[in-house]
Amino acid sequence: MNRFKKVSFMFILTAFILISSSPLMAEERNIYVGDLIELKITTREFTEDEMREKFKDFEIVELRSVPEGYLITLRTFEAGEKVVNLADSEIIITVKSTLDEIDRDELFEGSFAVESAALMINLNYLFYAVVIVFFVSGGVMLANYIRKRRDMLLTPYERFNNRLSKLSSDDGDYLVKLTMYFKEYIELKFSLRIKGKTSKEMIGEMSKVTELNQFISKIGNWLNESDYFKFSGYAAAKDKKQELFTNMKEIVSQIEQVNEGKA
Repeated sequence: MNRFKKVSFMFILTAFILISSSPLMAEERNIYVGDLIELKITTREFTEDEMREKFKDFEIVELRSVPEGYLITLRTFEAGEKVVNLADSEIIITVKSTLDEIDRDELFEGSFAVESAALMINLNYLFYAVVIVFFVSGGVMLANYIRKRRDMLLTPYERFNNRLSKLSSDDGDYLVKLTMYFKEYIELKFSLRIKGKTSKEMIGEMSKVTELNQFISKIGNWLNESDYFKFSGYAAAKDKKQELFTNMKEIVSQIEQVNEGKA
């Protein structure tokens, strides 16, 4: 027997190959390049840093201290025999390459047969697709620009009526949108900032405008009635929606008549 006992696993050393397809299996078998090797070393003779130094030829995936010693998980991507000296013993780990399992006694035979062509993208079709996407997106952007430009040319009153003509009583946000269109009209007509304000705050801002003083009471009543249906949880019936629509349109029409020619 040699002075150094050549054994695969000393200090009650157990090696397991962790197979990724069967995470709960562990079996002793040949070790191949890239395999995970788990070793249990029952000794406290070395520190963790010393253990890392001992296994420096391997990639140390995990080194964990346990009461009996260490659990160390290794792997390497180099085939060959690896020797690790631990005190008066040595661990010999032989790592095989999967290429070693191939019988190379004979030459590999090639073939002159033409393989089927791989899937290829017709560049012409790709070019046409890009052109189509370009023109469609450009058309959408142009249409949006024209619509916004057309809106800018409308008077506040024309814009208000245009919004109302597209509003459906079946819209779940019917009263919210009706209120929003009224706020837009007031902001554009009298240069006020009332978007995002409560009904009470809106009335406070509009009260500062002399031309709106005679309409404050009507506007306040309309906002209170609208808020009731928006925030109480009771949905307004279709005829009630139509009534609020008519009243709002009438209020804006009266404001426009009194302030005709402004903004």
